[in-house]
Amino acid sequence: MKIETTAMTKTYKVPLLLDFYNNGDFTLKVNEEEIYLSFKEFYKKPSNAIDLIRDKNGENYKEWEREEYLKIAKNPRKAFINTVKEFFIDKGQTYEIIDELEDYVKNKYFISHF
Repeated sequence: MKIETTAMTKTYKVPLLLDFYNNGDFTLKVNEEEIYLSFKEFYKKPSNAIDLIRDKNGENYKEWEREEYLKIAKNPRKAFINTVKEFFIDKGQTYEIIDELEDYVKNKYFISHF
């Protein structure tokens, strides 16, 4: 699957994918509040924040509010639209995986590869 070969050179895409994964209860749609919370939770762990720390704009990430997290979430959102646009839809307030994948959301094999 094309998404499996998507470049993951930095950690920014991971919290967005984890938001869809939803602790194993896969969902096709996430909203900005869920994206914010996923990014905030992911970057609480210092080892996950290494890319933020290396970027001068992220030095104070521990003090970030909702808007800062949503700002960095724009990068992976755009990256997925540009590289695997056949799977993702960005509707602004929501970010979605195409409906055609709905049959897979309860498939343990699919989820284990996500």
